[in-house]
Amino acid sequence: MLSIHIRELRLIDETLFLAAMQRSTSLHSPWIKAPLNSEGFKNFFARFQQTNTKCFLAFNAQDQLIGVFNLSEIVRGAFQSTYLGFYAVIDYAGAGYMSAALNLEKSVANLDNSVFGSALGSSDENSL
Repeated sequence: MLSIHIRELRLIDETLFLAAMQRSTSLHSPWIKAPLNSEGFKNFFARFQQTNTKCFLAFNAQDQLIGVFNLSEIVRGAFQSTYLGFYAVIDYAGAGYMSAALNLEKSVANLDNSVFGSALGSSDENSL
């Protein structure tokens, strides 16, 4: 059973985030250009403070970062849409964690009729 929870990216995540992204460059390249240094993280964080963007981190039961979900061009109201990008941390790639987290992200999207508002979520996923 995979126990997953998600939350929005915070400034205090810098060290954890950067270490995970540095370990994962071989998995991400050439598709993902995740921040690999402090300046890059601060720019990344600032980008996701806009009203039409969100960044969520997915964690396992031991609070280890398993992946990232980036939402951009969020449209609220009747249209309800967003672009979704997501990527795993190499330590958890191919183990079903991101599939479980994606299902959780989709359920968070439906809360309060908003697209990935500032809701928090958790899930015990045993189907993967």
